Amino acid sequence: MQWTVPYLQEKCGENIVHVRKNTNCMDYKVGQKYNIEQMKFSKLATLLRKESPDAEQYYLAASNIKTTFEQVKDEFVVPSYVEKVHHGPYLWVGSKGHYEFCHVDSDDGMLCMLKGEKNVRLFNPNKFHHLYPNLLGSQGRTIQSRVDLDSPDYEKFPLLADTICDVGTLYAGDLLFIPSFYWHQVSAVEASVSVNIFWGNDGTSDFISKLVRQKWDAFSYWTLNIMEQNRAILDSIMSDIHRVLAGFLVNQFKDNITEEDMKPLVECIMKHFGYESLPPYTGPERRHPKKLKIRGLLWRGDFTKTIANELKEVPVNTNNTITETS
Repeated sequence: MQWTVPYLQEKCGENIVHVRKNTNCMDYKVGQKYNIEQMKFSKLATLLRKESPDAEQYYLAASNIKTTFEQVKDEFVVPSYVEKVHHGPYLWVGSKGHYEFCHVDSDDGMLCMLKGEKNVRLFNPNKFHHLYPNLLGSQGRTIQSRVDLDSPDYEKFPLLADTICDVGTLYAGDLLFIPSFYWHQVSAVEASVSVNIFWGNDGTSDFISKLVRQKWDAFSYWTLNIMEQNRAILDSIMSDIHRVLAGFLVNQFKDNITEEDMKPLVECIMKHFGYESLPPYTGPERRHPKKLKIRGLLWRGDFTKTIANELKEVPVNTNNTITETS
């Protein structure tokens, strides 16, 4: 594919994009805070092509190709072995030296390197808490690590020493499969363009069953994080929690949760919030359950392609040695 920055600028330069700002600050490296700036893609592309120092503070992340880069959306073909697409594809464009905070995604992922070079660190989720996830209730769909892996503080994060990190480098044309809930941290060796897809197993319930039975520590923490984001409506949903969860998970993973897999998830939520039993529902009969919302998910839906007269900034709060193998 010819998805270089100059090519994308030629095809889509007038499109409005929402770019993460201040991504070269420590708060961003530990997944806690950044701003969003709205601009024409040509502005970001010009900064990158000039290798301007200003480019280092920006990162085009998780930009929906179908809606934001509509002119070239048909040029990217999802590989046939990607079974069930959950979300995406998304475009990522950044400068040399960009450090993307260490985090986990709840879906299987495919990272497609189109231009440039990136270094990747991967950690198996069997020691999920050794990477010190941000506190429950943090914003966003992902779970971020509080650790700066470029300069880890082993006194503050002692369990980090008991982890194994797989490392590697991606070059243009490479694909990397990132299993669900694997901690991963990606740094740009040079200015880069990449695409990712969130996906999962075929079948009606196979993916969620995999999360419950193979990745419980990470999946339960992710679920509790979503529940904490929705704490304000907790009392109104606990009586209908089975339907609420089922609807949310279908929306996220295109998968139905079985009664067998639902049971430990509900028990985990009840224990965390101090419910000995589920309250009875006493209100009017509801055809559809209330919806859980992911707080802090900005700029992933439909975007206008008309040129904005004003730029907008929106603050986003996402509130020993490592053994490395290559």
